[in-house]
Amino acid sequence: YRFVNRTGLDWLCRSADQVIGQRIGDILRPIAYERRRAAIEQGLAGRRVTFEAESITGDVTRILHYDYIPDIEPDGRVAGLYGLATDVSALKNVERQLSLLVRADVLTGLANRYAFNETFPLALSRARRAMAGIALMYLDIDHFKSINDTLGHAAGDEVLKAFAARLQQ
Repeated sequence: YRFVNRTGLDWLCRSADQVIGQRIGDILRPIAYERRRAAIEQGLAGRRVTFEAESITGDVTRILHYDYIPDIEPDGRVAGLYGLATDVSALKNVERQLSLLVRADVLTGLANRYAFNETFPLALSRARRAMAGIALMYLDIDHFKSINDTLGHAAGDEVLKAFAARLQQ
């Protein structure tokens, strides 16, 4: 390390005196170094590398987006790497939430048509490979439209939630 900004030092839980002049393998925990080893080797071979990795500091877990950019001397020799890490944890959390929302009904939490279209072909393939049967149930709530029309949508929502809870039980 020749330079580390304040955020990087905070993420490493070290002071500048503990980091500057050290090699990355001496600073990172062995498991963290091993997860980055291939990217480091590619960077030191002269290729720009972009990847994401989980970083755990104390009780804080972050998802970091890394760019390793080789520092190439005029003679073509790679002198080292420039590393840029960006905390993308919030973005990854939003992506996870959106992924769940896409696959589940907001009101009931049950899998929706999108999830069905994703998982049913996989279930069919598994059944074929195992030479086993598969069951598919189609359920309907009798007179549901009349519940909405006479008692209102809030009542219809409650019926759907109760129906979903019974299915999950």
